[in-house]
Amino acid sequence: MIHFFTKKSPHLQNLGLDMHNHILPGIDDGAVDVDESEKMRSALKDRGIDTCVFTPHIFKELYPNNEDTICQKYNLYKNNINFDDHYSNDRYAAEYMVDHTFYELLETGAPLLCIKDKKVLIEFSTIMMPINYEEIIFKLRVAGYTPIIAHPERYLYLSGNVNNEKCILLKDMGCEFQLNLLALNGNYGKHVNHFAIKLLKDNLYDYASTDIHHPYQIFDLDKLLYSNTWKKWGKYPFRNLNLL
Repeated sequence: MIHFFTKKSPHLQNLGLDMHNHILPGIDDGAVDVDESEKMRSALKDRGIDTCVFTPHIFKELYPNNEDTICQKYNLYKNNINFDDHYSNDRYAAEYMVDHTFYELLETGAPLLCIKDKKVLIEFSTIMMPINYEEIIFKLRVAGYTPIIAHPERYLYLSGNVNNEKCILLKDMGCEFQLNLLALNGNYGKHVNHFAIKLLKDNLYDYASTDIHHPYQIFDLDKLLYSNTWKKWGKYPFRNLNLL
């Protein structure tokens, strides 16, 4: 029997850093309070994640955040736990929805919250590709940013023999890909799972992260870590440690 929420071998030590999660409290659809934040963060620490980059949504229609609102929640979390003793390398960035508001932000030249250096985490709608995605990525690249596309396996419009060419195009344009680990567990459905495996086989991923939103997802993460799927793909050359 697997005993969850107990200290165990650090199965994610090869990653070392989680660069996509919703651990900060009360800012989006992730942790509702500091208690939930600490449950998730300490569980990841026990599993080998020494560094977290917290990435709340910036999505005007649902989560109209900015650096000030994110920094406030980051400080609230830090000030309510023994942060410096355990998580001294943790920091915050953001997950930007690619929409009209993001386009306008690029037009102003305002600095973006980055994972490291000028690597910026972006997400697309799961329904359809942004019509002007090529222009947006071009603007990001001209401004010196490297777009990291969050969970491309969830954008099923990129799958299939024809649409898979868009994945290659995105990579050729200088984008990097980040896998949601729980996609390998089937948490987003079998089609997403199959697409994630295909992207792994094609060696298109650069990073892997939890995208954890709630403490109960630690159970799902442990299920993956004890699975044959992780035995096979846990040694994939993810480059998370380059983001330290």
